[in-house]
Amino acid sequence: MLKSIKSFVVFVFVLSVFIGSSISYGIIYPLRLISPLLMIAIILFYYDKKPILTFLNKLFFWFIISFFSLTLLSSITGYISLFIIPKLDDALNFFMIFIVLFNFILIYLFDKNYFLKRISFYLKFVYLIFILIAIFEIFTFNHLSLSRYNGTLINIPTVFFYNENDFAAIFTLIFLFLITHNNIRLNLFSGFLCIIHFGILIYAGARISSFILILFLLIYRFRSIFLISLLSLFFLLFSNQNLVNENNTSFLVRKILVKKNDASQNIRFNLYKESLKSVKKSFILGYGINSSASYLNKADKENYISNVRQPHSFQLELLINGGIIVFIFFIIFNIYVFYILLKKNQYERAFNIIAYNVILFSSSSSLFIWPIYLFLFIYMCWADEHFTNSKYID
Repeated sequence: MLKSIKSFVVFVFVLSVFIGSSISYGIIYPLRLISPLLMIAIILFYYDKKPILTFLNKLFFWFIISFFSLTLLSSITGYISLFIIPKLDDALNFFMIFIVLFNFILIYLFDKNYFLKRISFYLKFVYLIFILIAIFEIFTFNHLSLSRYNGTLINIPTVFFYNENDFAAIFTLIFLFLITHNNIRLNLFSGFLCIIHFGILIYAGARISSFILILFLLIYRFRSIFLISLLSLFFLLFSNQNLVNENNTSFLVRKILVKKNDASQNIRFNLYKESLKSVKKSFILGYGINSSASYLNKADKENYISNVRQPHSFQLELLINGGIIVFIFFIIFNIYVFYILLKKNQYERAFNIIAYNVILFSSSSSLFIWPIYLFLFIYMCWADEHFTNSKYID
């Protein structure tokens, strides 16, 4: 009975990570209520247990501590140089990152044998919810209140997120995890699921996520040249501006088309350039909690960034907020996990690390997209399987 209750509580916590602030009342939403209570409960329940930490566990701890402390320190730089004062909601979200991560660590350390098995089961349910809501949005033009398309006649799916790129990124990371962790091979059901997934990505205009998924399937799953050619043709067909009616806003024309005069490419380039300049301007310290909007707002007006106030890259957001040390620590941690998986011939899992970083570099619009941290932790768990298993010490 107690085990079932604990499993249900963890499931609700994981689900709230994906729901985020899409269902909220003022500044209150499920994750903000569940996370602190769960952390207190775990500490009280396991206070007399002492799990052994592997080197990778300790490295992850140090990443969290450096991220937290250096970003807080960077807020001083942001206040002095740009007069940035974090908003209450941003400050709460920043502290939530670490409460969420510590919850995952505690859950994992005290249940290493079953953690990934349970996460896999929970993510199957989450993935199904994503598909159902996305299809609902496509056919009804209705969205959750957080979506930027809420109240419009545009049927681009965003599910629990503000924009379609964030949704497509998390949607694809879930899919990659499930087929990798469960070693799912091509059959009638998985093929049908792939078609649905690609169809939703087409509506979301997610070129990077689609490319990453096609590449994974080409390398590790679909041996049939005919089938992968069909998928590639399907992807390219909807990426050709000559094949779609540009007046049909309900079919995501603006997101699917790859135009030669697409100004967004220049905007993105200048956003990246301005983000890199923050290293020098902030004396490598960064500007603090969710400071990218204020930093880019005061960036060189000669650079064409078209009033865009996010670098649209998770890694560059880390750079602006936490400085070069946090950025390098994040890269080193990812490279180390990637190296461990390669060393143990876990090539599909190693591919997930590459996919994660490529998708987040090109798609993410905020540090406060909670599933990002869950997947980073999952990859750490994959690599940690190849270290000495932890045991409880009474």
